[in-house]
Amino acid sequence: MIDNLIQLKRKTQMQIRKLQDQFYLVGDGQCYELNITGAVIVNNIEKDITIDDLCKKISEKFSFPDIAQIRADVYSFIEFLCNEGIISYDSPG
Repeated sequence: MIDNLIQLKRKTQMQIRKLQDQFYLVGDGQCYELNITGAVIVNNIEKDITIDDLCKKISEKFSFPDIAQIRADVYSFIEFLCNEGIISYDSPG
């Protein structure tokens, strides 16, 4: 299981772009619309931040206290990114 976003690696040259108030993940002929939470997650991929710390950061930023729901959403989005070939997971040792 993923514990830290440093375990995730970008497989493509996808970048986040902001157009007006909307975020997009674009590159390699693909485009995905993101909400602000998705943009926060993508911006932290390959950084040394634990899933728990990311969830706390999201909870504080959006004043949403349900850490369990945030954690479930973060894992679900990471799974989506892996399934789409945007990121890969490097399991520890």
